[in-house]
Amino acid sequence: MRCRSHHADGRPAVPGGWTGGAEPAPAATTLATIDVGEGGSGLYDFTDNQWFNPLRSNRIVVRGSQGELVDDRVVRLADPVTAVESHLVRRQTGIDLNLEGFDLDHISFDGRIVYRNPYQGARLAEDDGSVATAVERMGAWCRGEVWAVPTVGRPGWTCARRLRPGTRARPGSGRGKYSGRA
Repeated sequence: MRCRSHHADGRPAVPGGWTGGAEPAPAATTLATIDVGEGGSGLYDFTDNQWFNPLRSNRIVVRGSQGELVDDRVVRLADPVTAVESHLVRRQTGIDLNLEGFDLDHISFDGRIVYRNPYQGARLAEDDGSVATAVERMGAWCRGEVWAVPTVGRPGWTCARRLRPGTRARPGSGRGKYSGRA
């Protein structure tokens, strides 16, 4: 990984609100390229004040040889001569006239649920939900359980028993039990 930082961004807002200043102020920007092997790479671009800066938008770009993901838009090859576009769609409760309470319900792709919030009702931000998931899985690991890959469109995760070294659980092998919400 190679990193480079520079100071070239302003700070119009801080966690406590607007600064009231229009003059640019120093802020560190970190750029890093990450070699993921087999010709793949990643680019990390982060400015230290982007969380609290209303002039900076959230964005993600993932590119591959078959297409790309930009924010919630996915463009990919359906066949060797046809590009198609789809969107990741959030179902966010608690906005407009929805009285369910502010929460991420799920994310769908082409009409299929690809992520369901396992902590619905806790009102966690996405990053807090990720931390909760990591802590939950660490607890399972400490108890001798292993968390397997989720089944897309099915809420929760599959929890399997710890296997002998060098072996892996196979889908449909009957090893483990379903531990998610119905």
